[in-house]
Amino acid sequence: MNATAKADTLLAALTQEPVDAEAQRIAATLDTFYTRPGYMIRRAHQISNASFVEDLGSLGITPTQMSSLVVVCDCPGIDQITLARRIGVDRTTASMVVNGLAQHGFLRCERSARDARRNEVTATRAGMACTQLARDFAMTNKGKLLHAFTPQDEATLQSLLKRLIDTVPASPPEWIRPDGTVQFGTEDAFAEDFPGHFGLYTAFGFLLRRAHQTLEAAFIDCCQPVNLTPRRYGVLRVVEVAEPLEQIALARWLALDGSTAASVVTELVRRGHLDRTPHPSDRRRRLLQLTDEGRTLVETALPLAREASLRALAVLGDDAAEFGRLMQLFLVSNDSLSRVASERAVTQRAAQFLQDGLAPSADPR
Repeated sequence: MNATAKADTLLAALTQEPVDAEAQRIAATLDTFYTRPGYMIRRAHQISNASFVEDLGSLGITPTQMSSLVVVCDCPGIDQITLARRIGVDRTTASMVVNGLAQHGFLRCERSARDARRNEVTATRAGMACTQLARDFAMTNKGKLLHAFTPQDEATLQSLLKRLIDTVPASPPEWIRPDGTVQFGTEDAFAEDFPGHFGLYTAFGFLLRRAHQTLEAAFIDCCQPVNLTPRRYGVLRVVEVAEPLEQIALARWLALDGSTAASVVTELVRRGHLDRTPHPSDRRRRLLQLTDEGRTLVETALPLAREASLRALAVLGDDAAEFGRLMQLFLVSNDSLSRVASERAVTQRAAQFLQDGLAPSADPR
């Protein structure tokens, strides 16, 4: 069965699953929220990471650790600060990643003989073997994630993700390639000079992570006047539509794990934007509702969040609808791979849109 036939079969099955009327109402009201480029990429990145851990869990490494190993194997003796820039993370994260890999016996970290303030990193024999094994696993994992995609779909999505990374006005963690460039370009010479880096930078998981960093930074920039992160905004937006709402249900609507949802809710309660009240039939359970301050905050934040999404849509231009279709196809076809469950009504509605050939809204909120 080819990719198109697989996708059609999957969509037909999903649209037949029963969903209650209230869940359908909430999902329909939040259509523009769930089709925001930032939300779709965040969910895709989450699924990609979960699939990586499932396939490569036996190696005991994370996607960011894998990226670090690839770069270090390509450039033995690279210093830790340069490594952070090569993989596009902050220095603190890079330090944690290097320390973790050193504890596994995959990296060796030593003070630079040229500059005692810098640490130089080299892969051990075990680290080089792990990197090669991880590359083989990663190719299998990519085929699993993109099983519903045609080769043209895959190439198009990769190109659009690169466009977002290169062009959306934002300030994510610094990313500098080994040739000194900070954007994708003509890659033939780069691939020949830095084969390991080239493989990393064209990997689907890396593109999703970098696009997620970029759009998250754009959102934080736009919402700076109200001090909202994407997660805080998501919690407030969903509660606004679905209140009163239990915390466990909120986690499903946003595809968050329970501890993350609880942390964000606690912060918003502390800020006076959410109320937690006892459930009328079970006082051990809590219902979430917006406070008056929270309701005002959502009203103020809506145009700011829209501006963040419009930055991405402006970059995508006439390809925005195709980008939305490909992202929804990825999310729907891989929903079962995530370790964090998503509300079934959201997945079903996306499947219905895909089956009917409808484009996502151009007015994200």
